Amino acid sequence: MKTPIDALLMIADIGGQLSNEGNKLRLSLPANCEPELKEAIRHHKPALLRLLRLEFHIVQSEALDAIVFFVADDTTKKSLVAAGADAAAIYTTEELSVLVRRQITPEELRLIHAAKQQFNGKVN
Repeated sequence: MKTPIDALLMIADIGGQLSNEGNKLRLSLPANCEPELKEAIRHHKPALLRLLRLEFHIVQSEALDAIVFFVADDTTKKSLVAAGADAAAIYTTEELSVLVRRQITPEELRLIHAAKQQFNGKVN
């Protein structure tokens, strides 16, 4: 696991759960959890605790065939990027509102997502 986001996604992928109680992580991992993941959790504990204090959603987008993050604002976006998330995979509430208002199609979404990746852009 290179980043805290990688560890968080791996935990979700194997059906684990992670929560915080003050400055402690509460883990629920399958019995066959890889030692590499446990080590990554220990290594990234401070960053994982910071992530758990943020409000965001991890979404597996079928239209994009990718994981994206829904966040309230640019501050949360910056925190996720600092933790290893791809900025182009993060959609703020403002961006989501634009996409919904325009009633974009899945094909348009794929084009917009590709443009965000190519140009480090934002939906306006």
